[in-house]
Amino acid sequence: MSFRFDRFECELTASVRTELPASWPSATDLGGLRGHIFQTREFVDAWSASFGRRSRRLQPLFIEISTPAGARLILLPLVLERRRGVTILSFMDQGHADYNAPLLAPEMASLGKHIPTEFWSELFANLPRFDVLMLAKMPQQVEGLDNPLLALAATRHAASSHGNDLEKSVKEIEAVLLSPKEVRSKERGLAQMGTVEFIVARGEDSGPGMLEELIKQKQRRFEETNVPGYGENPEALAFLHAAHRSFGNSGNALICGLLVGGEVTAVQWGLVHGRRFYALVTGFAGGKWTKYSCGRILNLRLLHWLKANGFSYFDQGYGDEAYKLKSSDTTVPLYDVIEAYSLRGRLYLWLEQLIERLRAQPLWERLRQLKWAIRRRL
Repeated sequence: MSFRFDRFECELTASVRTELPASWPSATDLGGLRGHIFQTREFVDAWSASFGRRSRRLQPLFIEISTPAGARLILLPLVLERRRGVTILSFMDQGHADYNAPLLAPEMASLGKHIPTEFWSELFANLPRFDVLMLAKMPQQVEGLDNPLLALAATRHAASSHGNDLEKSVKEIEAVLLSPKEVRSKERGLAQMGTVEFIVARGEDSGPGMLEELIKQKQRRFEETNVPGYGENPEALAFLHAAHRSFGNSGNALICGLLVGGEVTAVQWGLVHGRRFYALVTGFAGGKWTKYSCGRILNLRLLHWLKANGFSYFDQGYGDEAYKLKSSDTTVPLYDVIEAYSLRGRLYLWLEQLIERLRAQPLWERLRQLKWAIRRRL
């Protein structure tokens, strides 16, 4: 469906499709637009092959906002999700996008200020009916362009994203890391266990063996910390496999591993977009390898490899984990736009706030861990 907005200072048209348009930008060619890799064709393909295929509760909406002449200005991959009896309009995410933002044309630098808040209200009113608008984890800017969605009633997200500026000198990069001297000392101790190798693979056939080892390491960690794993979230595992294929075919998947005597002791899977590397899934071996901090050794090796190979930014991704706060020099604040569009939506948001307050209680966390420990034993 298409509709025209001609009562605003900047005349616009919008089209909404439930199937991915053939012209949707790819990770290797954004078609002159600016954006993050999480809104590209490859990400959509991986989402469709996992979450989109396995759930009838999700309906994708691909929104293109253009000039009357047909020049694309804003692209939005959104999803209508049925959850607890309400319909939520959100980004195509399902917990696997570190940044949710539109793909933007450079012309938005001058046109953005002419798009009022009322435009978004009218656009959403023309979409299939929903109860809650939930646009989460949005950065303020998209490659230097203001994010037009933050013109809505945006609030600060609970966590941020973090990373490392690789344009700095090696000395400056290491200055913010957590004890690189200690990491090198651990690597010397690790070398006594066998030959230490750092391996980087990229592309369609990038390390299938390392990917399987990464999955085993992640599952072990899920079980150690008593949180839901791939067994409880099969769509998450299907997404990882699909994303490795999709981004591998485009050459944007990168996987690296730390091997000792041929045994994989740590793995990092992520995505390459231009000169940026997104670190997305990390695993490390337990048992006798724990004392060597193989994940930290791999991280330091990877930082140096990225710097030597012309990357400008190491994106450690979404989340305020202690290791990110102690080993990054850049913080990207994120924002949410959460609004109820019906009485049912208001009730849903009230219940969500109540549940969040309960989850903040120490007893809730102890009961949650106990639940998963019992379920796995059974």
